[in-house]
Amino acid sequence: MGYYALDIKISDKFMDAAAHILLNEGCLGFIENNNCLVAYFPDFIGINKIIGTVNALKERLNISGLG
Repeated sequence: MGYYALDIKISDKFMDAAAHILLNEGCLGFIENNNCLVAYFPDFIGINKIIGTVNALKERLNISGLG
């Protein structure tokens, strides 16, 4: 099985919430690294869906004033 690894820059304050959302959207796991969350997604999900998931996360953070 192949996978995609995405580096998502995010404040430590919101990393747990972001990780939870990503896991619910099919993320296999993640690594917290300073202000970056490295999220791993299986390639069978498709890169367009994964990008949509990350963009939706960014939108949620921006709407809530946390982005």
